[in-house]
Amino acid sequence: MAANSNYELPDEMWMECFDHFDKASDLQNLALTCRSFHGICLPLISRSISYSMKISDTGRDVSKNWGNVNIRRDS
Repeated sequence: MAANSNYELPDEMWMECFDHFDKASDLQNLALTCRSFHGICLPLISRSISYSMKISDTGRDVSKNWGNVNIRRDS
């Protein structure tokens, strides 16, 4: 088996495989392994984004978690 045998599979096949990872940190680590995997993993990593906002009003700290934004890709 050749050292670069992973490049013989199309990106769509890799994406289907990587889509089964449960943790975003696993996808982030995989994205750091090579440029090809980075391009494949990036849409999977950014499909769910969490954010929060803190508002300060007259010395009180009012915090609200605005939740998750889920980005679905067309299948």
